[in-house]
Amino acid sequence: MHRLKNPLFIANVVVMLLITASLVSAHGGDFGLIHACVKASGAIRIIAATDACDPTKETPLDWNIVGPQGPLGPQGPQGDPGPAGPPGETGPQGPQGDPGPQGPPGPGGVPSGFMILGASPSAPPDYTFTGQSFTTLGDTWATKAPMLTASRLLAAAAVNGKVYAIGGCGLSTCPLNTVEEYDPATNTWTTKAPMPAARYILAADGVNGKVYAIGGFGFSNILNTVEEYDPATNTWTTKASMPTARFGLAAAAVNGKVYAIGGGPGGTASLNTVEEYTAILTLYVHVKN
Repeated sequence: MHRLKNPLFIANVVVMLLITASLVSAHGGDFGLIHACVKASGAIRIIAATDACDPTKETPLDWNIVGPQGPLGPQGPQGDPGPAGPPGETGPQGPQGDPGPQGPPGPGGVPSGFMILGASPSAPPDYTFTGQSFTTLGDTWATKAPMLTASRLLAAAAVNGKVYAIGGCGLSTCPLNTVEEYDPATNTWTTKAPMPAARYILAADGVNGKVYAIGGFGFSNILNTVEEYDPATNTWTTKASMPTARFGLAAAAVNGKVYAIGGGPGGTASLNTVEEYTAILTLYVHVKN
């Protein structure tokens, strides 16, 4: 057995095995594990895989000889896909896109570029004066339906698109408490509730949807009386008296207030008095259903 450790012996064994493998391969045979028996004299006997060495005289020696690689076999079917992996981290936000087209205006909205006509070059909020203007047909007079009651020294006021002729002197009666309403849309006159205090040479104007009759001359005296007419209810209400009694005055309303201007206290005297009346404005609160 000590010969198995001898290098020269081992070299001889290798040469013998290589020669055997070459012969097997040359004849187209498959080979793998070579079986051999080593005798005490050092001779090598090649045996079949089914044979065995004589344990009393030989030492078995196996050598694994690997032949050349054969051709690749056909590819097997594709396996099932593996489970999906966890989601990756969110990427950085992309740049902001271009703005989309302007949508239609909301309910009651006015689209940009929409033009309106006004009676003043001063543009209302959110509008710009274009520099253009148009002159309508005007500077003319037209005859309209006559009042129901002829009168002079009366007062007139406009409110809610209607004109009101108030008081004055008639053909045979002076003063009058007559009130007549003119509708420009239909060119018609309608008699309304009479004014409580008959008078003439008075003043009148409209504010907050109401008509105010101010001052004037009654049956025998100069008045500081102020009365309010409500077209919605066709009723009159007495209001706070004007500080200065007078007739032949003028009245103008602006920003919810009425201004009594000038007039006279009687005879040939004239006044430069201006007094301001603040009308009561009632506001009603409504909530959307």
